[in-house]
Amino acid sequence: MERDIKGTYIVNIVTQMEAGGAQKAAFMVTNALLQRGIYSELWFLYKKREVEDYIRFPNVRIFSDRQPRGIGEIYAILRKVEDAFASERPTGVITFTHYANVLGQLAAWKAGVRYRLATQRSPSWLYPLVAKVLDMLWGSLGIYSANVYVSHSVELSFRSYPVFYRKRSHTILNGLEQPQPTLSRNEARKRFGLPLEATVILSVGRLAYQKNHELLIGLFAEKELSRVNRLVSR
Repeated sequence: MERDIKGTYIVNIVTQMEAGGAQKAAFMVTNALLQRGIYSELWFLYKKREVEDYIRFPNVRIFSDRQPRGIGEIYAILRKVEDAFASERPTGVITFTHYANVLGQLAAWKAGVRYRLATQRSPSWLYPLVAKVLDMLWGSLGIYSANVYVSHSVELSFRSYPVFYRKRSHTILNGLEQPQPTLSRNEARKRFGLPLEATVILSVGRLAYQKNHELLIGLFAEKELSRVNRLVSR
């Protein structure tokens, strides 16, 4: 889709290119806008891992081929993003992940982008201290013109933030495309070597602290220990 210079133009920014949930959400938003006739681009501050879908996507920009090392390289990326905003003059920006929020929104605000939407996708207690302080300031001072929590649990983690921050914030739950099954239940279990009649619990998420796989593994262990105790007591 070609850009109409006088039309609406929305930029979606994610901190890093990798196969994560925030990246997928930003990609879906970019595609949905394009399908509605609204020109949109997906910007990555840097590339952590190549993801084929994003590399092949014509409306993607990457501002650094690797993770920045030190304040100097972070500042260099910020300047590149500011220059891109100043030359492109988009109508609005949506940022995903905390560093995209604090860097991308600052660059958009300085460039005079009118609509600046930040999204909070993780509980506030997971944010690094510098990102947490800057996010609180940007949201309270109006550098974010609006702010979205993607779940009620995320919203709850921001309850102690200043009233000026919370007044600009709204909860909009993450949306997902409805998956269409291509195999029956038994066919799928056979393909992955799973017992046909056993209870199967699936956890989907990257191996990161915030996904709390430790809790799930602990529950499995507790359930198994309980089963063994029942067998022994018979």
